[in-house]
Amino acid sequence: IYLITFHKNKMLKKINNILSMLLFITYIIIIFKCLNYLKIDNIKNNNLENISNLFTLAITSFGFAIIIPTLSDFLKKQNKILYKTLLLGSLIPLIIYILWILIMLGIFPLSGEFSLQYITEQKIPPDIIFTNFISKIINSENIITVIKIFSFLAVITSLIGVSTSLKDFLSDE
Repeated sequence: IYLITFHKNKMLKKINNILSMLLFITYIIIIFKCLNYLKIDNIKNNNLENISNLFTLAITSFGFAIIIPTLSDFLKKQNKILYKTLLLGSLIPLIIYILWILIMLGIFPLSGEFSLQYITEQKIPPDIIFTNFISKIINSENIITVIKIFSFLAVITSLIGVSTSLKDFLSDE
């Protein structure tokens, strides 16, 4: 928070770039580990209403209006480039979300042990159930570490992005 509040963005940009690359690497590791356990029948047999609810949830995470002043300054107020950046910056996460949703639907059965239904019925926090189930399905304790690193990096990079954007948004003239 100190870096965001009192320093210009050069050092913060470097830190965020490194953390974002690590986030992407951990995402790729999780995806490739899960691909071996993907069952297309789990996706085919899923209720279309459940799938549409997941996509609706993913769409709600595209609340990025607060970053426009930061991007505008960064891109030196070039509106054409800003428009393309926002479009591409929306499409990439959308593809990542769709891939994530399909893979998670493909590795978790609909009912029974390790199922999505079982996860929703538990009183245990979903993130704990999720990491435990993934490690059992994939049969690897290492995947829990990768998922925890991924989760940490997702929160930190989001905090940096939102904090920087909020600072710029509040100081926008």
